[in-house]
Amino acid sequence: MSDSENTGSGAAPLGMGGGLTSAPKIQSMKEVFAIVAVAVVIIGGAEFLLRFFDVPEFVMPTPSAIVTALFEHFGEIGPHLGYTLVELAVGYTIGASIGMILAAVITQFPFVEKIITPYILLLVTTPMLALVPLLILNFGFGYAPRIIAVAL
Repeated sequence: MSDSENTGSGAAPLGMGGGLTSAPKIQSMKEVFAIVAVAVVIIGGAEFLLRFFDVPEFVMPTPSAIVTALFEHFGEIGPHLGYTLVELAVGYTIGASIGMILAAVITQFPFVEKIITPYILLLVTTPMLALVPLLILNFGFGYAPRIIAVAL
Protein backbone atom coordinates (compact mmCIF):
# COMPACT_ATOMS: atom_id res chain seq x y z
CA MET A 1 0.00 0.00 0.00
CA SER A 2 1.16 3.50 -0.72
CA ASP A 3 1.36 6.23 1.89
CA SER A 4 -1.63 8.06 0.39
CA GLU A 5 -3.79 4.96 0.87
CA ASN A 6 -2.69 4.56 4.48
CA THR A 7 -3.08 8.18 5.48
CA GLY A 8 -6.35 8.77 3.71
CA SER A 9 -5.06 11.77 1.76
CA GLY A 10 -6.60 10.43 -1.46
CA ALA A 11 -10.23 10.76 -2.51
CA ALA A 12 -11.07 7.18 -1.52
CA PRO A 13 -11.55 5.88 2.03
CA LEU A 14 -8.55 4.32 3.76
CA GLY A 15 -7.03 1.49 1.78
CA MET A 16 -9.83 1.35 -0.79
CA GLY A 17 -9.58 1.91 -4.53
CA GLY A 18 -11.11 5.11 -5.83
CA GLY A 19 -13.72 3.56 -8.11
CA LEU A 20 -15.73 6.46 -9.49
CA THR A 21 -14.19 9.05 -7.16
CA SER A 22 -10.76 9.19 -8.80
CA ALA A 23 -9.73 9.75 -12.39
CA PRO A 24 -9.10 6.43 -14.15
CA LYS A 25 -5.60 5.94 -15.52
CA ILE A 26 -4.83 3.57 -18.36
CA GLN A 27 -2.02 1.32 -17.18
CA SER A 28 -1.25 -0.75 -20.29
CA MET A 29 -2.14 -1.43 -23.89
CA LYS A 30 -4.23 -4.39 -22.64
CA GLU A 31 -6.61 -1.93 -21.01
CA VAL A 32 -6.80 0.14 -24.20
CA PHE A 33 -7.58 -3.02 -26.17
CA ALA A 34 -10.25 -4.04 -23.63
CA ILE A 35 -11.93 -0.62 -23.82
CA VAL A 36 -11.95 -0.67 -27.63
CA ALA A 37 -13.14 -4.31 -27.69
CA VAL A 38 -16.10 -3.53 -25.42
CA ALA A 39 -17.08 -0.57 -27.62
CA VAL A 40 -16.85 -2.71 -30.76
CA VAL A 41 -18.91 -5.50 -29.18
CA ILE A 42 -21.64 -3.10 -28.01
CA ILE A 43 -21.88 -1.13 -31.26
CA GLY A 44 -21.45 -4.23 -33.45
CA GLY A 45 -23.96 -6.14 -31.35
CA ALA A 46 -26.50 -3.34 -31.68
CA GLU A 47 -25.96 -3.26 -35.46
CA PHE A 48 -26.36 -7.04 -35.74
CA LEU A 49 -29.43 -7.29 -33.49
CA LEU A 50 -31.24 -4.39 -35.16
CA ARG A 51 -30.66 -5.94 -38.58
CA PHE A 52 -31.42 -9.50 -37.39
CA PHE A 53 -34.77 -8.54 -35.85
CA ASP A 54 -35.52 -6.17 -38.76
CA VAL A 55 -36.32 -3.25 -36.44
CA PRO A 56 -37.74 -0.32 -38.45
CA GLU A 57 -35.41 2.70 -38.68
CA PHE A 58 -38.03 5.02 -37.22
CA VAL A 59 -38.03 2.89 -34.05
CA MET A 60 -34.25 2.52 -33.69
CA PRO A 61 -31.80 3.21 -36.50
CA THR A 62 -28.64 1.14 -36.81
CA PRO A 63 -25.35 2.71 -35.68
CA SER A 64 -24.15 2.71 -39.32
CA ALA A 65 -27.27 4.63 -40.39
CA ILE A 66 -26.67 7.18 -37.64
CA VAL A 67 -23.03 7.77 -38.69
CA THR A 68 -24.04 7.97 -42.37
CA ALA A 69 -26.76 10.53 -41.62
CA LEU A 70 -24.33 12.55 -39.49
CA PHE A 71 -21.90 12.91 -42.41
CA GLU A 72 -24.55 13.39 -45.10
CA HIS A 73 -26.51 16.05 -43.20
CA PHE A 74 -23.75 17.81 -41.29
CA GLY A 75 -24.51 21.04 -43.15
CA GLU A 76 -27.95 21.05 -41.52
CA ILE A 77 -26.68 19.93 -38.10
CA GLY A 78 -23.65 22.25 -37.91
CA PRO A 79 -25.43 25.54 -37.08
CA HIS A 80 -27.50 23.87 -34.36
CA LEU A 81 -24.35 22.36 -32.92
CA GLY A 82 -22.89 25.87 -32.72
CA TYR A 83 -25.94 27.21 -30.88
CA THR A 84 -25.83 24.30 -28.46
CA LEU A 85 -22.14 24.83 -27.72
CA VAL A 86 -22.75 28.56 -27.06
CA GLU A 87 -25.59 27.72 -24.66
CA LEU A 88 -23.40 25.13 -22.95
CA ALA A 89 -20.39 27.44 -22.58
CA VAL A 90 -22.37 30.45 -21.34
CA GLY A 91 -24.54 28.37 -18.98
CA TYR A 92 -21.54 26.54 -17.55
CA THR A 93 -19.64 29.80 -17.02
CA ILE A 94 -22.58 31.39 -15.22
CA GLY A 95 -23.29 28.29 -13.12
CA ALA A 96 -19.65 27.77 -12.17
CA SER A 97 -19.25 31.44 -11.24
CA ILE A 98 -22.34 31.45 -9.05
CA GLY A 99 -21.26 28.14 -7.50
CA MET A 100 -17.81 29.43 -6.65
CA ILE A 101 -19.22 32.61 -5.10
CA LEU A 102 -21.79 30.65 -3.07
CA ALA A 103 -19.12 28.19 -1.93
CA ALA A 104 -16.88 31.03 -0.78
CA VAL A 105 -19.71 32.75 1.10
CA ILE A 106 -21.01 29.53 2.66
CA THR A 107 -17.60 28.46 3.91
CA GLN A 108 -16.87 31.85 5.47
CA PHE A 109 -20.24 32.59 7.08
CA PRO A 110 -21.95 29.65 8.88
CA PHE A 111 -25.16 31.68 9.35
CA VAL A 112 -25.47 32.16 5.58
CA GLU A 113 -24.90 28.43 5.13
CA LYS A 114 -27.92 27.71 7.35
CA ILE A 115 -30.06 30.06 5.26
CA ILE A 116 -28.93 29.02 1.77
CA THR A 117 -28.43 25.25 2.17
CA PRO A 118 -32.15 24.26 2.13
CA TYR A 119 -32.64 26.15 -1.15
CA ILE A 120 -29.57 24.55 -2.71
CA LEU A 121 -30.81 21.09 -1.67
CA LEU A 122 -34.26 21.84 -3.08
CA LEU A 123 -32.76 22.95 -6.38
CA VAL A 124 -30.40 19.97 -6.62
CA THR A 125 -33.14 17.42 -5.93
CA THR A 126 -35.60 18.97 -8.41
CA PRO A 127 -35.37 17.23 -11.80
CA MET A 128 -34.34 19.62 -14.60
CA LEU A 129 -36.98 18.01 -16.78
CA ALA A 130 -39.58 19.58 -14.49
CA LEU A 131 -37.94 23.02 -14.57
CA VAL A 132 -37.31 23.44 -18.30
CA PRO A 133 -41.00 23.85 -19.30
CA LEU A 134 -41.44 26.43 -16.55
CA LEU A 135 -38.36 28.29 -17.75
CA ILE A 136 -39.67 28.27 -21.31
CA LEU A 137 -43.04 29.63 -20.12
CA ASN A 138 -41.35 32.45 -18.21
CA PHE A 139 -38.54 33.35 -20.63
CA GLY A 140 -39.93 32.22 -24.00
CA PHE A 141 -38.13 30.27 -26.68
CA GLY A 142 -34.53 31.26 -27.25
CA TYR A 143 -31.21 31.20 -25.48
CA ALA A 144 -32.33 32.35 -22.02
CA PRO A 145 -34.23 29.27 -20.74
CA ARG A 146 -31.61 26.87 -22.04
CA ILE A 147 -28.73 28.85 -20.55
CA ILE A 148 -30.53 29.03 -17.20
CA ALA A 149 -31.14 25.27 -17.29
CA VAL A 150 -27.44 24.60 -17.96
CA ALA A 151 -26.41 27.05 -15.23
CA LEU A 152 -28.70 25.33 -12.71
